Amino acid sequence: MLGFPQMLGCNLRCAFCWVPDAKKIGVRCLPVLYSYQTPEVTYEIIRDMAYASNLKRVRVSGCEPLINPKHLLRVIRMAVSDGYDYVLDTNALLLTEDFLASIKPYRHKIYIYMGLKGSNPQLFQKITTAESRFWYRQLEALRLIVKHGFTLGVNIMANFTPADTLQTLFRELYQISPILPMCVDMKKCTFFVHNSERIKRYGVVKYKSTNVNQQWNWILAKNYDPHLVEIFQVGETSRAFDNYELQIISKNIEWHNGLKFINLPEISFSIPFSNSHRWGHF
Repeated sequence: MLGFPQMLGCNLRCAFCWVPDAKKIGVRCLPVLYSYQTPEVTYEIIRDMAYASNLKRVRVSGCEPLINPKHLLRVIRMAVSDGYDYVLDTNALLLTEDFLASIKPYRHKIYIYMGLKGSNPQLFQKITTAESRFWYRQLEALRLIVKHGFTLGVNIMANFTPADTLQTLFRELYQISPILPMCVDMKKCTFFVHNSERIKRYGVVKYKSTNVNQQWNWILAKNYDPHLVEIFQVGETSRAFDNYELQIISKNIEWHNGLKFINLPEISFSIPFSNSHRWGHF
């Protein structure tokens, strides 16, 4: 997957963000480094880069794409028209039902990858400096995405997620969809000079990401068939399944020479899934 950083800015100030503050809305930008490109120019750049590397999935990242939804929509249309899958990398605070309706004709080619900023409202405020009530706006966005039947992945930074908040997070996500908790990536933060300084300035507490991942996988194993949690993580591929698929999988697990195989003639695997994200197709 190709990610091309070309955004107007962001509506959040996340402590761990790898994008310099100079690119955030409300901060004096650096026009020489971060010049605005038309949708056509933006798409031409990612198309040429994707073609050169023989890639089939693209995204425009580095801040929030929904700040300029018309620009984003045109880039998505050009990408899917040329046969590319498009990953919409977003915090989803600006996501509307109208925008989802406008891209719904292309939903078979679109992957929405939403960054959930904290495992509860208090952590959201600490991490982003935005009001805690907007954490619930992110949950409402997840409900909209599920309602409209998009392929969805959710990421949360494990380094800033206390393990004792995960059970409550699981319940919140499960209420939106029983499949949603299995679409969560607990990501490890990459630290640079600028975001390390910002993390220190915000006073955000860091946790050991491996402990958080272990706790999350334990919660999944406790609430689902343990075989299914293993299936998501076998090899270099992972994906999540809908309720119908879960019932079929539980009846079709086979063992050969100590290795697990899945015989699923009823399910199509035509959609390619990332080797680093968990996705749910709703």
